[in-house]
Amino acid sequence: MYGSAYKNIGVGLYFVSEIIKRTGNIMKIISNDAILTISEGKMKISKNTSNWHGSLVSFELSNKSIEFDFEVMKKMLIMDATAGDEDIF
Repeated sequence: MYGSAYKNIGVGLYFVSEIIKRTGNIMKIISNDAILTISEGKMKISKNTSNWHGSLVSFELSNKSIEFDFEVMKKMLIMDATAGDEDIF
């Protein structure tokens, strides 16, 4: 999993999106004509009708919604990442 920087491009987005999903928080990624929204553990893709060129990532993370300590969450995410499921990032 930690072989090279090129191989791990997007791993940070993967970890943040998994934390957002598991804690019921909100994340939005806008890239050109698409918007990805994660809210309440669900993912939605919609069309961006503005004339935006570029990418933007925003998220809201409330520590009140986190029921795991950092080490437990890190182990869960690493196990999921190495399970072989392909993610959107």
